[in-house]
Amino acid sequence: MDPGTIRVGFGLVESVGGRLSLTAHGVIAAPRAAPLAQRLGRILKALARVLDDHQPDAVAVEEVFFGRNVRSAIRIGEGRGVALALAASRGIPVFEYAARSAKKAAVGHGGAAKAQVGWMVARFFPDAPRLAADAADAVALSLCHVFRARHPHVAPAAGRRRRRGVISSRDVAHLIAPHATR
Repeated sequence: MDPGTIRVGFGLVESVGGRLSLTAHGVIAAPRAAPLAQRLGRILKALARVLDDHQPDAVAVEEVFFGRNVRSAIRIGEGRGVALALAASRGIPVFEYAARSAKKAAVGHGGAAKAQVGWMVARFFPDAPRLAADAADAVALSLCHVFRARHPHVAPAAGRRRRRGVISSRDVAHLIAPHATR
């Protein structure tokens, strides 16, 4: 998930026998003019539906990026809190990855631009419709988790042959992709 308080990108990637498929993706948007509590409530309800509908084995969330704008970092943290608490309340393991790790998983280099991430995600899943940038970022987080989960020393579920899905978050402010939006 790419968490934030206005937009949350999500992307579910399934790995069966080494083959990847994109099972769901999208962006949850909350009205910018709504009070923060209402935006977070809307994001919570929408994310709960995604988790209930798809029953992922794990949730991958982008780590907090500390930039110059403290207010943005706080907003991202608030969105992350919704995603983390929701996954924990459902007993779903949560894995956190730096944006650079997700970019490296998708593009091959951690300093990739947002457009490059979207382009490469489209190459991984050519049959998928065009993904919004926040959803593409979330899919990159899911790919990062799936790739790392194949190595037993990285994730406890690595030995499983089938992964029902991984939901990734990063835009619950900048829950499911790498672009931060307050």
